[in-house]
Amino acid sequence: MKPQDWSIKPLKQIISSVEAGVSVNAEDREISDDEIGVLKVSSVTYGTFKADEHKAILKTEIDKVLISPKKGKIIVSRANTPEFVGASAYVHQDYPSLFLSDKLWQLNVDENDFTTRWLIHVLNLGSTRAAISAAATGSSKSMKNISQKSFLKIKVPVPPLPEQKRIAEILEAWDGAIAIVEQLITAKQKLKKKLMQELLTKKHSSNHQFLPNQQKWDKGHFSDVAEVVMGQSPAGSTYNQDGIGMPLINGPTEFGIRSPIEIQWTSSPTKKCRPNDILLCVRGSSTGRINIAQKEYCIGRGIAAIRAKEKKALNLYLEYQLTFGINKLLALTAGSTFPNIDKKSIGKIPVLIPNLEEQKYIVDILSNIDREIHLLGEQNTYLQKQKKGLMQKLLTGEWPVPVEAEVAA
Repeated sequence: MKPQDWSIKPLKQIISSVEAGVSVNAEDREISDDEIGVLKVSSVTYGTFKADEHKAILKTEIDKVLISPKKGKIIVSRANTPEFVGASAYVHQDYPSLFLSDKLWQLNVDENDFTTRWLIHVLNLGSTRAAISAAATGSSKSMKNISQKSFLKIKVPVPPLPEQKRIAEILEAWDGAIAIVEQLITAKQKLKKKLMQELLTKKHSSNHQFLPNQQKWDKGHFSDVAEVVMGQSPAGSTYNQDGIGMPLINGPTEFGIRSPIEIQWTSSPTKKCRPNDILLCVRGSSTGRINIAQKEYCIGRGIAAIRAKEKKALNLYLEYQLTFGINKLLALTAGSTFPNIDKKSIGKIPVLIPNLEEQKYIVDILSNIDREIHLLGEQNTYLQKQKKGLMQKLLTGEWPVPVEAEVAA
């Protein structure tokens, strides 16, 4: 139940005006110093404004642009996937070289009655997101639209202005903590990328700073150090969701963050992977995606299982090499709408082969970085859950927020 001094208002009574962007032709690359860019919907999709999500506007289109992101404003995507239509983000500084596309709006709020810093959290509240999604239209399963009229009709709980400001301050404290953790994750990921470049592409240097032994590395291909087992889908009549038989991995649907998720089983398994095998998606738009088998699975035709040959390589070393060289793998499917990778192509992927001692040394270094990234990710997830719970309590009035009385001058 909301407090007595709260009200329910449609967004049109909170938002004083909506500025819309325009459609322009652009190249899908970041701008240089003397260029201007148009924002993609992905610049606001995940609730944080990402200025690097833009395209470089063609010089012939420059005169068409209208609206730049302004400090203290909210950008909203009016068109996006069903899950993200109406996604919004707060802008923390001016971006004079960037402009809104026709799929983005910029919201203006009268700060005498409402605070934008509070409104951005309201727009990201679960109930508001559900209302926006329900009001969106479109027959496409991949793209929905919401009109300004429908968007502005959506009703939200509104506290008095001092309470809006206090709620915003509390939630921004969590945003600050989340931002710090995300910056640490980004820094660790950059460090890992640098280390992979250094460790996995040893250029036969005589003063390699990481590796204890300075032995020459062999140049080879995956077929020299790995066995590749291509999946084979069992008969559909053997599928079940009752846990009968062996868990079946057909493609990315069963892929988790690190290891597969058991969704379906087959009573008549065909090709099988072993524990610790590298599982590689080899068909469709998810080609190149990797998981690690933590047990024996039946693998369908969308999956290849890759395992190190004994005394030739370590599985984790091959995983890092495969992850590092994923672009070479995907280049094999260039131009294909539904790319497929076959066993021969996987076997031809080039790889440098140090001895097992050096492989272990490399794996230990990169695994330590992975563990740090994983722990930071868990911390970020925990903070996100805390913030989500706070939003539900604070933005609905379930938890009253004490506001210090202003002292008259």
